[in-house]
Amino acid sequence: MAAVVEATPYLDDEDVSDQLPFLNPPESAYNAQPSRSSYSRGFQLYTLTIILSLIFLLEVAGAVNAAPAIRILESILCHDYYKRTDPSRIGNNGAVEEKYCKIDQVQELVAYLNGWDGFFAHLPGLFLAIPYGMAADKYGRKRFMVLGITSLFFRVSWTYTVFSFPQIFPIRMMWLQGVFTILGGGVPVVTALFLVVMSDVTTDAERATLFFYAQSIIYATFLLGPPVSSLLMDRNPWLPMNISLGVSALSVFIVLALPETMRVSKSGQPASEDGIDLPSNTEIPYADSPSSEYSPRPQIPTFCKSKTPNSSTNFSSWLSGTTTTLISRTTSLLSSILGASHFLYQDCRVPFLVIAAGVHTITETSAGILLQYVPKRYGWTISQTNYLFSVRAAVSIVALLVLLPNASKWLMKRKKQTSFSKDVLLCRVSFALVTAGVLIDGLAPVISILMLGLFVHTLGSGTAALVRSLMAGLVKPTEVARLFTVMSMVQTVSILVASPLVATLYQAGLKIGGNWVGLPFLAGGTLFAVATAAIWVLSLDRGEVKSGGVEEGSTEEDTALMSLTDE
Repeated sequence: MAAVVEATPYLDDEDVSDQLPFLNPPESAYNAQPSRSSYSRGFQLYTLTIILSLIFLLEVAGAVNAAPAIRILESILCHDYYKRTDPSRIGNNGAVEEKYCKIDQVQELVAYLNGWDGFFAHLPGLFLAIPYGMAADKYGRKRFMVLGITSLFFRVSWTYTVFSFPQIFPIRMMWLQGVFTILGGGVPVVTALFLVVMSDVTTDAERATLFFYAQSIIYATFLLGPPVSSLLMDRNPWLPMNISLGVSALSVFIVLALPETMRVSKSGQPASEDGIDLPSNTEIPYADSPSSEYSPRPQIPTFCKSKTPNSSTNFSSWLSGTTTTLISRTTSLLSSILGASHFLYQDCRVPFLVIAAGVHTITETSAGILLQYVPKRYGWTISQTNYLFSVRAAVSIVALLVLLPNASKWLMKRKKQTSFSKDVLLCRVSFALVTAGVLIDGLAPVISILMLGLFVHTLGSGTAALVRSLMAGLVKPTEVARLFTVMSMVQTVSILVASPLVATLYQAGLKIGGNWVGLPFLAGGTLFAVATAAIWVLSLDRGEVKSGGVEEGSTEEDTALMSLTDE
């Protein structure tokens, strides 16, 4: 898994899986959220240790797997090519030296296979993330966490199997890894459930710190994982692949020890009485007091309730007995969805920022081609190129934990800017940095200029979180969850579009030759330059257009959650 935190539909600060996308629950449901956890400290520590361990293991699996997977795929295609055209290039061990595999015919096919692999891997999650999230709210977190992590293990296992037996499996069968995502919803579901479980067992005051801990683990794995992977690749690319497979398998066993954390019902009954089986040796540390402290889940709107048969109603009789036609039902549903998402068209800046976030996702996807682009253009090996990801992780840590916080304090204390106006300025500067960095990456004639471009590009690491913060300040607090749902789904669609698009642009650049090999970066930079120009020109002063956003923008907890869900 490249990163545990990807696009995450149905996320929110509180018990986020309770939020139905596009549907506006009663405001009282949010106001009644408990300010402290109902779980004992021992239960919290046990649960959070498992969750943070799972995040670490899955991130390690992704960090050590990316580069060797590219190298192994390249070697398979390279062997097939020279077997047909020049068998003398094949060594006694049946392999071809890496330097001979940088020819256009091989690299175009690597890009093509990888681009569509990303598409098929993310496609099921687009349709299944929300249903799985709703099911996790009804039936409990654990069983869907187990399914999700098991599906990730199956994905890694399938790729490993296809790569291990290229004489049996056609290489395009690697695309079938996406089928296993149907089992548990894939990365979006696992990511969301991580955040849900952490929210379940922590207080409001603890939650932001915990999200930062999780983010630190992610950065640490991307800082340390690639160098370890590169060192092992110099011996044999299968070594890090074996580690990735083993770590993924270990995560499946660890998640089985995760207790159920779904909150007690209003009657004070534990979740297990609603059909969730807790481990027999796990104490259920619910508060002894009545449930007045706990909140009911956001209620489903009336139009949903009236259309849903209860347990005593036969589905066929319900369907045949109703006087409402299918067309009127569909019209009612669409009207309710449109009414609940009115914030998207009341203020033109909100949909613009949503689109800008999607453009940012497409631009960032171009970085995925680095493992092919750098070896092809600058003559580095894939294992050498892998070190660049550690450099990027280090710069990201400095940018997010040092530069942005200090810049924020300076703007607010010295320049007397509000939280919102400060975010506007930082967002504009971040957009400009990303644009400049990506264009430099595509035009760099030598590796040193490319590294400069990567440095500038990575200084804009806070772009997505800043966009989220701005959008949260332009809508009412009760609309933030739906807004982030829309944004996450736009980002997921952007990944689906970008994966094959970047591959196609890289293939086109290889065919044209010369500096055009950087075409994915040039196209991404140009697209983002348009968004950058628009965000500098568009007035984002919250006072110009009436909205229900809060004056001081996002809280520390919001920022932590935004950061966690952007990687």
